[in-house]
Parts: sequence; C-alpha cells; structure tokens
Amino acid sequence: MKKRLLIIAAALLALTALSACAATEREPETKAPDKLRIAIPSNTPFAGIFNLCFGGDIVDGEIAYWMNEPLLQLGTGADITYTQDGAAGYSYDREGKTVTLTLKPGIKWHDGQPVTLEDIVFAYEVMAHPDYDGYFYTAAMSYIQDMEDYHAGLADSIAGFELSGDKLTLTIHFDEFRPSILEGGIWSYPLPKHYLGDIAVADMAAHPRSRHEVLGYGPFMIESVVPGETVELTRFEDYWQGTPKLDGVTLTIVSPELVPQAMDIGIYDVASFPTEMYADYMSPENYGYISVPDKWYQLTQGHRPRG
Repeated sequence: MKKRLLIIAAALLALTALSACAATEREPETKAPDKLRIAIPSNTPFAGIFNLCFGGDIVDGEIAYWMNEPLLQLGTGADITYTQDGAAGYSYDREGKTVTLTLKPGIKWHDGQPVTLEDIVFAYEVMAHPDYDGYFYTAAMSYIQDMEDYHAGLADSIAGFELSGDKLTLTIHFDEFRPSILEGGIWSYPLPKHYLGDIAVADMAAHPRSRHEVLGYGPFMIESVVPGETVELTRFEDYWQGTPKLDGVTLTIVSPELVPQAMDIGIYDVASFPTEMYADYMSPENYGYISVPDKWYQLTQGHRPRG
C-alpha cells in the first residue's frame, strides 16, 4: 500500500501532544488556528473543476473533497468494504442481486435544500449519458440493470434504480452481483439535481456551477477562488455531522520544492509532501511528518532475468 507524508506545523503537533497529556499536568496553552492554511504541492495550476462526476485533475479532487464526500464510507486499514458510518447505510442481497441504500434524514446541501438519493440517481444519469466526456463511467456501472441501454441512448432512464417515495431509500438492481460492488463499486457522491438538472450534460463541466459556484454538502463550502492558485472555504453551519470547529480552510498551490521552507517559516499549517523529497528534509525544526496510507496499491512490473 502506497504511503504519503503530511507536514504538520509545530503548533498543531503541540496540540496533538497536549491532548494526550494527563489532566494533572499543566502545559502552556496552545491555540488551534481559526482558519487552516493548507499547501498543495503542484507544478501546475489546478483546473478548477470541482464537480466530482467530472474532476479536472488530482488537485481538483483534493480541493473538492473538503466540500463534498461520499454517502457510503469505506473501512480503514485492510477492510475496504463499505461501513454503516456514512451519511447512508446499506444492505445487500446476493441472490436477488440488489444493494439498498438508506439515507439519514435531514442532510442538507450548502443552499439548505435536502440531499436525497435522487441525487445519486442523477449522478449516474450524468456519467452514463451519451454526451458525458468525463472519466468515471466504468465497466462496473454497466452491471446495473439496463445501464447499457441508457448509455447507448436507447432509454431515457435507468431501469435498475428503484427509488422510494420519500427519496431516502434506493434499491439498485444488478444484472450480475460481483464482490467488488461492496468494495467501492457503488458511486456514492451525490450530485444536486435541483441545482444542475437544467444544464445539458455536454455543457456541465465548463459551467460555473461545476467550478467556482459548486454546491456540496460537506463540512466546508466555497467562498472564493483565485483560478489555478487558491480556494477559500468557509464552514457549513448545518453540516450533518455537526458544525466544523474551524471557521474555514485556505488551499493554495505551492511548488513542491518550496513547501518545506514555507512550512518552516509558518506560512502554512499543513501540506502534503512527496516521499521522494523526504531524505533532503529529515530533521525539520518547525514542523513534523505524519505518514498517511492511501487506499490503493501501486503495482510494479519487474523483469525476471533468464537463467
């Protein structure tokens, strides 16, 4: 499993240490920042497509995840199956070849409108549409009943979706039930139909509502964008897991070679860091490292010598 490093400013590391101290030990007060400043290492500007059904590049996704999140959560460590801890839970029937999602009530988009499982259906309809030019329509989606007919333009809707009247329960019918369906095989990033439904799929990626006017339901919502450089986020008071403790987050593109110096002098609080650069910065003074495992594996093909 591949790992990446996070650089954490000394003040934040001190907060972590203090939280582990015994209550009887009096330590100097260390205040958390009201607004987190994050450096994103990149040699190129971000594309600025924050609609997760399209995605401009990896950096766009890293920014978008602060504003949106999947309804289904994957397990941690070696467990990569879905849990019941997200905004939606699920059940499945292998013999019946179905997965049923159940959404917690009261979850809101950043404009106050309710999130429903119709927004999941809409996300599939966008990605499977004949005019879709993104990257996320996959073979796994074709396992859903009649998905291929919709993708080919032979049907106006996807018959494999069965939505309840209150739009909080969605049963997905599959032509074939594969184990991978429960290991990330369900697209669970909702797309706000009330906000994007009147935009043609062919025009959606370029539309402002997929960019600097994007709408999410995650802990932070977009405040302002400097194209290709910086995104300012402010907290969403009605976030379904509770109001965030931070007032906001600032995400800034920084050349990778400048990240250690910028962290050392306190310009940023957190940054991801290329592991290949670690050897040159092994003993920082004003920041520390946290190793974060990614949920994917890197396969390397080697050449076996003859003999």
